[in-house]
Amino acid sequence: MEIVRRMYEAYFRGDFETALSAFAEDVVWEDMNGTYQGRDGVVEATTRWTGAWDDLRQELEDIRDAEGGDVVVALRQSGRGKGSGVWVQTVTGWIYMISGGEISRVRLFTDPATAMQAAGLSE
Repeated sequence: MEIVRRMYEAYFRGDFETALSAFAEDVVWEDMNGTYQGRDGVVEATTRWTGAWDDLRQELEDIRDAEGGDVVVALRQSGRGKGSGVWVQTVTGWIYMISGGEISRVRLFTDPATAMQAAGLSE
């Protein structure tokens, strides 16, 4: 869990190099836009997401250990859509799979409850 927590702390303070170093070279990132491979894929996926927003704010709402070394995160995000100008606030669920002390796979879910269920946790 500490690997994921430190990754978010670095990311939130703008230390993207440190945040990226938490991911394995061959990490697989799965979100609503598709599947991305490697650290370059992490950069592509996060750039794509953050680039769609004005005034994007993100905060870690919850973080939990799950079976098999997985970590489940609830991430609160809010911002104004660049195209629409509409203010949006959402909480998404993420599963981070840890292997060899690095994040090896990331899966995004539209809500934390679904992520927790997929990881074998209850709310």
